[in-house]
Amino acid sequence: MLLESPLFQQLVSRVGNTPLVKWGDVDGATIWLKLEGQNPSGSLKDRHVIGILRDLNERGILAPEKEFIDTSSGSYASALAMWGAVLGMKVNIVTRETIENTYKLYFDYVGANLILHGTNNAAGHEHCKCLYEDCPEKYIFTDQMNNKAAANEHQNTAKEILDTLDGDVAAIFTNLGSGANLAGMKAHVDTIGHGLQMYAVTQAKDAAGSFVGTWKEGYVKSFYAESIKADPSIREVQTSYSAGLPLWKEHLLSKGFTVGQATSGALEAAIRTIKSDGLEGNIVLLSGNQYGWNVPA
Repeated sequence: MLLESPLFQQLVSRVGNTPLVKWGDVDGATIWLKLEGQNPSGSLKDRHVIGILRDLNERGILAPEKEFIDTSSGSYASALAMWGAVLGMKVNIVTRETIENTYKLYFDYVGANLILHGTNNAAGHEHCKCLYEDCPEKYIFTDQMNNKAAANEHQNTAKEILDTLDGDVAAIFTNLGSGANLAGMKAHVDTIGHGLQMYAVTQAKDAAGSFVGTWKEGYVKSFYAESIKADPSIREVQTSYSAGLPLWKEHLLSKGFTVGQATSGALEAAIRTIKSDGLEGNIVLLSGNQYGWNVPA
């Protein structure tokens, strides 16, 4: 069995149980960062991939002669490429033609096949579907945007947070992204009946730039993100590149938090919400990746 190999078992034991570190106090709240960049491939997307791999394995679809295929321009592609290499399986990443050199070098290093197609996520997603439909016996299309298994391992994310703080958590903020991380955490919170508030941080249009680009034309809206936005128990709070980026160097890197730029957007949204809504107690921010990913090279 592929998932029983010593190398896979050694690395999968390092997924999760990431550090939860105090950032500081704002009014009556204490902000903590859950450093998901400490996962093996450098982001929370390791949890996505492991959930998908375990589901594929249970359904008898995982086979060494098959090739993975999916579209991504960042962390998910990096995670899938790494785990494919661990399993000795070929990985095909369909991505935009303007992909940053940082990622190109990484994909080459782990042996992934990079297929440049179109200018956005939606074009890549359609190309993946066409390739899979033309040759289903060859490919495993992981389809992270529509794969319910992507959220499975994120139930552990919420459990780790609550266990570390002995259940004393008032709110969790996380960038919405594909929504799988938020959906998984919410599933655990609902199961145990905890009353903490969950916030989905999204991004307003900003001519200055973007963190994760979920508002951009051509971005595939995942079923998770769409359902979360329709869930009244999850509050959406917007940030922007202009508002969040100044916090990255001044309040994150300078304090030793070597996190990706998107974390500064979540931090800005959390600080503003603490002040406007009078939040108190322990507030946790899910920091999705390590410094270096999603930073243009």
